[in-house]
Amino acid sequence: MDDDGESQYREIAARAPCPEAAFDRSWAAEKLSRAVGRVRGEFERQGESSLVVVLDGYLKADNPKRPGYKELATLAGLNEDGVRHALERIRELLADAILEEVRPETHGEASAREELANLLRCIGQTR
Repeated sequence: MDDDGESQYREIAARAPCPEAAFDRSWAAEKLSRAVGRVRGEFERQGESSLVVVLDGYLKADNPKRPGYKELATLAGLNEDGVRHALERIRELLADAILEEVRPETHGEASAREELANLLRCIGQTR
């Protein structure tokens, strides 16, 4: 595990009520990070820099200083409807990317979707 991974794990573990929860949260954070990297990389390969801006704003959703739709629209060179549509697309792509991350560790689509739900619960508990 690199220094960033270790510090991220320590931060997650410090908020966890038990070692199992720390492991689950660390696992979820790793899968989410990899999924975000996939989506960001795809946008960059396609030259969709406006979607990278919206993605980055969306990822700050738990930050009280996060940009609103109007600010995101200005930053991304879109209108507010464009931001809404981009966020719909980003949510779908992130869900698909997370499923791609968890599928190798599961047995079938139902199991992968169950792991996705578990991952989202774990991430929600870290906030």
